[in-house]
Amino acid sequence: MVKRKGYRVHAIDSPTGQAVLAARGLSAADLVQAITEFEKRERRRVGTVIGITNDGLFGAKRPDWHPNQCRTEPLLFIPWVQVLEYLGRVPEGTTGEFLKSGGKPQS
Repeated sequence: MVKRKGYRVHAIDSPTGQAVLAARGLSAADLVQAITEFEKRERRRVGTVIGITNDGLFGAKRPDWHPNQCRTEPLLFIPWVQVLEYLGRVPEGTTGEFLKSGGKPQS
């Protein structure tokens, strides 16, 4: 687990990480599938999966990324709504609608 300024990033295989996934009805295999789809659609490589939060998945383009590179290399972030869209569990375009709404669920 990485902790910075109160924001916690959990390893996927940690008990907390597994609980975060389970709360969203996801598995580690689902994340692999979503990352593959992210790389294909966005034409961006996820070289290192850093971990997950209550908001989504964090990664880095570099395969050998380490925390000391946070200031020199931007991280990749895939929100849960986008993960679900890549898995076909929400309609195409849901992520765009979510972002247009300022990241708030539609009522």
